[in-house]
Amino acid sequence: MLGNEATAMYEFVKATIDQNRAEFEALEIAVDEQYSGRSISRTSTATPSITGNVPGRTTNVVIDGVTTSVNLGDLKLDPFAHDD
Repeated sequence: MLGNEATAMYEFVKATIDQNRAEFEALEIAVDEQYSGRSISRTSTATPSITGNVPGRTTNVVIDGVTTSVNLGDLKLDPFAHDD
C-alpha cells in the first residue's frame, strides 16, 4: 500500500515536471546567466523623459548595475507625521 502511494506521488511529480519542462529550462538558463555575470539581452524600450524645469526631488537608483536618476516629484511630507 505504501509502495503504491509512493509510486503515485512519483508519477504525479514526473508528469508535472514534463508538462512544465520549457518553463523550468528557461528558469535554469536565466539563473545560469545571472551567476555567470553575462548580461541578458533585452529588447529596447523607450524610456519616458521629463523635459523642462520640473520641480521636485530626485534620487539615484541602481537596477541591474545601471545607475539612473528618478524624479520623485514634489514631496512635501512631514517625516514625523503619522496616522493616529
